[in-house]
Amino acid sequence: MQVKWKKMKVPLVNEFPNKGTICFKDFVARDTNKEVKKAAIDFVGRKSDQNILVISGEIGDGSTFLACAILNEINSRFPSETVFFITLETILYWLKTNQNKEILNPKYLDSHYAIVIDSYFDKRGQKEFEKFLLILKNVKTKIVITCNNDVHVDIDFFRIRIQPRSNKEKAIILRKVLQNEDVVFPSSVIHYLANSHYSGVRELVNMVIVLLAASAIFKCKINLPFVKRQIEKIEMRRT
Repeated sequence: MQVKWKKMKVPLVNEFPNKGTICFKDFVARDTNKEVKKAAIDFVGRKSDQNILVISGEIGDGSTFLACAILNEINSRFPSETVFFITLETILYWLKTNQNKEILNPKYLDSHYAIVIDSYFDKRGQKEFEKFLLILKNVKTKIVITCNNDVHVDIDFFRIRIQPRSNKEKAIILRKVLQNEDVVFPSSVIHYLANSHYSGVRELVNMVIVLLAASAIFKCKINLPFVKRQIEKIEMRRT
């Protein structure tokens, strides 16, 4: 898939994770998040006064993944339209250093079909984030904002929140990750990881990486006893 990108002065801002490689069917929502997924799909073609979609959730639960699926779906449905991806941290840095102020120009923002603003912030960044949202009041283009906290601001937007996955969904996600990496884990290991306290998708993916690395270093097969020992070591280092 080819996406038209608006050239900016700062390199790499026109790239985004999984560009052209993921779609809505890749977002696992069998037991939870069915309404979240439907709302994201509807947002792509919806015409209403609510042009801002805020996707919130815990870090690593798939907010950015879903936002990128929206961009790829837009590219698939409307190939002549332009989309744009940027992090909130980059925007705040530009404002602080007086760079690329066109990002705050409504005409520039409205020249795109959709914009994704990917953000992570703690409570100290809440006020800056909400101030930036107020700037978007006069923008008509579709804007998707991902964040790890709930947003409280006097502006009309549509909000969805990603819920923690069920154990069955975590097992499906693990199998997808392993398939993409052309790696096979025993079913007992997948079941054990899916039923562990690791709830976030990113946590599960990171655990797969850790186990693969440990298997290569110690020249051990990945089986349930090996996985349990490695997780015990990780938990011991955390305490």
